[in-house]
Parts: sequence; C-alpha cells; structure tokens
Amino acid sequence: MDSKIKLSNLLRWIVRIAGSIALILGLLLWFGMSGSMLRPHMVLGIVTAVSLGAIAIVASVAGVRVPMALIGLVWAALTIFVGYNQNAWMAGSSHWVIEAVHLILGVGAIGMAESLAAGIARRSI
Repeated sequence: MDSKIKLSNLLRWIVRIAGSIALILGLLLWFGMSGSMLRPHMVLGIVTAVSLGAIAIVASVAGVRVPMALIGLVWAALTIFVGYNQNAWMAGSSHWVIEAVHLILGVGAIGMAESLAAGIARRSI
C-alpha cells in the first residue's frame, strides 16, 4: 500500500473520531448540557481541522485536483477561525446563526477529509 494512502487513512480516522466527538460535545454545549466540555470540544475541533489540512497537503502531493486540496486547507483554517471567534459575533438572540455556521463547517470538515482521502486512494491505484 502506498505511503500516501496509509497516511491519508490514518488522518481520515483521526478526523472521523475527533470530529465525531467534537460534534457531540458541541451539540451538548449548544443545548446547555455540558459547559465543562468546551476545552475538550475545542481541542478535538483543532485536531480535526489540522488533520483535514494535513490530508489536503497529502492530496496535493498525491496529485488530487489542486482546487480541491486548496479548498480543504481553507476550510480547515476557516473552521478554526470561526470556532475561536464565534463568541464575539452576533451576540444575543441571533448568536445561533454563527453557531449553525460553525456546525456546518465542522460537519463539512469531516466530509471534506473523506473526499480528499478517497481522491488520494483513487490517484494512487
């Protein structure tokens, strides 16, 4: 098995696990059930986004379409940026909008990682 496929599979599993747990913790936070889970949610979100960025870099080296790999890098950075700054945006009753944007970015990061890893596997066959 090609080393790029092995690396992308490892990163894909990191994104799957860290992203899923971050998603669960984020939903618990959103519904006010677990305020003490903010730090683990943030750490897992960063792990997810950094792993997505790493998959995007591996994808570009493996010959996956450059726009797709670039979108993966931008998506990872945007997810972290919105996550860190969301409390300062749209305070009050409209804050749910930015929380929903962050949720979409997080779920999209998992999907983007899956797509890039699949592209790496196709290019390496």
